[in-house]
Amino acid sequence: MPAGRPTQYKKEYDIQVYKLSMLGYIDKELAEFFGVSERTLNTWKKTHPKFLQSIQRGKETADQKAVLSVFKRVNGYPYTETQTKVEKVYVDGKEVAGAERVTETITKKRVIPDVKAGMFWLKNRQPKHWRDRQEHEVTGKDGEPIVTIIRGDDAKL
Repeated sequence: MPAGRPTQYKKEYDIQVYKLSMLGYIDKELAEFFGVSERTLNTWKKTHPKFLQSIQRGKETADQKAVLSVFKRVNGYPYTETQTKVEKVYVDGKEVAGAERVTETITKKRVIPDVKAGMFWLKNRQPKHWRDRQEHEVTGKDGEPIVTIIRGDDAKL
C-alpha cells in the first residue's frame, strides 16, 4: 500500500474537468472547484492520464471556439433575426377568447467587420508585420555596419 493519505481523486472528475476547461477555467480555478491545492491538481495530472487529457481537450475546444469568434468578428458575418408578434383576435369589435394571431418577421442582417478584432488578430498571428513598434535593421554599404566618424571641429561634448 502506498504511503501517504488516500487520493481524493474520483474517476467522474474526468468529465467534470473537461466541461470546466471548456468554460475557460484555469488550473487555479479547477483546484478551487475540486477543493484541492494546485499542487494536488498537478499530481492528479501526472497520475491520472485521462484527467490530464480531459483538461487539454476542454481547453483546446474553448480555444477553438474563441478563435472562431474572433475570426467571425474580423470578417463580419450574416445572421437572421426573427421577431414574433402575438395579437389578440377581434370579431365585430369583440375579443375572441383564446384566439391569437401570430406573425413572424424574418430579417436578414449583417455584422460589419470589426477593425479592433482585425488588429488583435494580425498583431498576434503576424507580429513581425503588424506589431505597433517595428524594428528595422540599418546597414551600410554591402551590409557592413554603419561607421560614424567624428572629426575635431564636429566633436561636441
